[in-house]
Amino acid sequence: MTEVFALVLPDVAAPLAGPLSYRLPPELGPVYVGSRVLVPLTGRPVPGWVVGFEQTPPAATVLPVQEVLEREPLFDEGQWELARWVSDRYLASPRDALRCAVPHGAVSRVRRVVRLLADPPAEVVGRAGRLVERLRRGPQPEGEVVKEFGGPVVRRLERAGYLRREVVQGAPEVRPAVERVVRLAVPAEVAWPLVDRWRRRAPKRAGALERLLLQGEVARPDLARAAGEAVVRALVSSGLASEVELERKRDPLRGSYRESGPAPELTDDQQAAVAAVVASLRERAHRVFLLHGVTGSGKTEVYLRCAAEAVARGGKVLVLVPEVSLAPQTVARFLGRFGDRVAVLHSHLGAGERYDTWRGLCESRYDVLVGTRSAVFAPLPRLALVVVDEEHEGAFKQPQNPRYHAREVAVERARRAGCPVLLGSATPSAESLWLAKEGRWTYLRLSRRVGDRPLPEVQVVDMRAEDPRSAFSRALQEALRAHLSRGDQVLLYVNRRGYAAFLVCRECGHVPRCSRCAVSLTFHVTNRILRCHYCGRVLRAPSTCPSCGGVRLQPYGPGTQRVEEEVRALFPGLPVARADRDTLARRGAHARLVDALRRGEVRVVVGTQVVGKGLDLPEVGLVGVVSADVALALPDFRAAERTLQQLVQVAGRAGRGERPGRVVVQTYQPGHPAVRAAASHDVLGFYESEWEERRQLRYPPFAALARVHIQGPREPDAEAAGRSLALRLEGVEVLGPAPAPLSPLRGRYRWHLLVRGQDGEPVRRALRAALERWRPPAGVRVAVDVDPLEML
Repeated sequence: MTEVFALVLPDVAAPLAGPLSYRLPPELGPVYVGSRVLVPLTGRPVPGWVVGFEQTPPAATVLPVQEVLEREPLFDEGQWELARWVSDRYLASPRDALRCAVPHGAVSRVRRVVRLLADPPAEVVGRAGRLVERLRRGPQPEGEVVKEFGGPVVRRLERAGYLRREVVQGAPEVRPAVERVVRLAVPAEVAWPLVDRWRRRAPKRAGALERLLLQGEVARPDLARAAGEAVVRALVSSGLASEVELERKRDPLRGSYRESGPAPELTDDQQAAVAAVVASLRERAHRVFLLHGVTGSGKTEVYLRCAAEAVARGGKVLVLVPEVSLAPQTVARFLGRFGDRVAVLHSHLGAGERYDTWRGLCESRYDVLVGTRSAVFAPLPRLALVVVDEEHEGAFKQPQNPRYHAREVAVERARRAGCPVLLGSATPSAESLWLAKEGRWTYLRLSRRVGDRPLPEVQVVDMRAEDPRSAFSRALQEALRAHLSRGDQVLLYVNRRGYAAFLVCRECGHVPRCSRCAVSLTFHVTNRILRCHYCGRVLRAPSTCPSCGGVRLQPYGPGTQRVEEEVRALFPGLPVARADRDTLARRGAHARLVDALRRGEVRVVVGTQVVGKGLDLPEVGLVGVVSADVALALPDFRAAERTLQQLVQVAGRAGRGERPGRVVVQTYQPGHPAVRAAASHDVLGFYESEWEERRQLRYPPFAALARVHIQGPREPDAEAAGRSLALRLEGVEVLGPAPAPLSPLRGRYRWHLLVRGQDGEPVRRALRAALERWRPPAGVRVAVDVDPLEML
């Protein structure tokens, strides 16, 4: 028999370049790409993933696969190849990249334990004797044993044959949910006479049997609650009913709102966009389309029409949204068109819901998947179309390893599937718009709102001439009164949580700061606390200045709580809601807020960025931007671009109904190019000047960047590590190392350096080579962010 060798990627935190070869003993039975196995590595058994096979034996001695832990595949070859691409593109370990494709909770937990094999002689005393006494109680976790009794003691007893280290497989964290149901076991013509006979002398038994006749089957707990446990047992024991165990699907969309109604007539721009994408679908050709549409121009309707064509041709559709808060409205529209063939995947789902959705996708029970960035790795056989809504959003970038960008992974996945990808935004990223301008991506334009509704009028207010004691300018107060009096809803955008950005002493200027992070503490007035929104530290707000003892500690820079308070003071009794991470932390909170707005139960929403994205509410007549300056002050070359995107997006929530909308933007920098461009709705004009500035400074899209984060418990350690690594980077430009803008953070000192090249491959090659021959000092952590979106 020809020997087969499995390529196995060990599932361990080790610097492995890729999978290793192992002999596959035939007695283990069939094994597939995606199976989980146990293999020896450096003398100990570890779990690993089968990612391929080879017939030719490697030159070195090959060890055998020891055990099959999970036979059914948890990913396929296509997902593994995509993970390899992510690993190479973002300089992540193959194991970290592959974990993105494996459903959370579906993997059996593997524990390493120490087991006693035989009692040693009586002269084994001391630590070894105490270890033997412990093991007589049963197998013990290896880590605890080594920590308490020492590795040499364990190895000595192991060599003598008294104990053994082994791997124990536990149950997966998540399994299919089952419920016991009671079914009618006899024909209806037998059961109905019994119901009539029992109505007077055994009414509960009659009621239970009648319910089974009418419903066919009833969940056992429900039937027992209604009729009693004894009645259920009697019906089953008499043969009138039977008990069976059924799998119950945990459906996160059960009872979800669906937008129904006929599909609207397309505008000329929409028709042209749909025709271009449908042509690619019919040719089964991979193309990248950038759909640049003004707010309210009907980009979602374009997505729906293209998705309908893809599904009609037997394909599957992946729709990515940047944040969980945007999923409910998008899902509602897709549910209205595609019904129960729509699935959703995001971090707010329970582990069981995610697992059941993943199984449903594997079994092709769904045609459309709507999800956040992690959904880009979901199993979708016959993928025919990928949609990335709000493609410019930074939330598509993963903040931890592997630091992938879901938009880029989506484009690569569509390329491998040979299908089109549709990127949509009212404010495309500078890089995406440049690729379209250069002709590498196809540019589609929606230049007018649906129904030829006008874009909102934007008024810029110079706050230097306003009363600093109020969060609202005179113009914004007048606009609030006018729009509320005519029945409009109002959105007030504040780019920070809490009552105020910070407290400041008016006598000495002292600002309370977090001792573990280089940031001021945010003031929350409700419970009068100071909170660090980086490390989570909470302090009671002082009544006197900790520096000079003065009593003039006052809040500075309005947050959502303070703006909400001012609105309530100006308009007593008005229904006001606050929308930020503090109020929307609970599952379903955003959907409940949108429902309340639809029903008119809320007149004013005060919120952070969550209110500026994706909301389509026709009754919103006024949008107020309380402060447009927060993002402009950040030490980041993308600060102006982000400010433009935030202002255009939040302004686009106004005037989507029959009445024209209005936007009031408050700023201390009314002449800034981003503010001027947002006020005139001139996105393309802004990018023309932005591209020229970036070309001169050699920033993306005219150069490739990678950022290396270096953290240490002591600042000299972090600095020395950064300088040491910089010396090993060859063939690229290195900027830094320098202290990161936020340092220290969570008690650790942060330095960073930027690696710049003409394109991405030289940058990755230089970093890969340097990191292979360099190790950071003890206590220092290093992380690489390829194509970073922020410099903080």
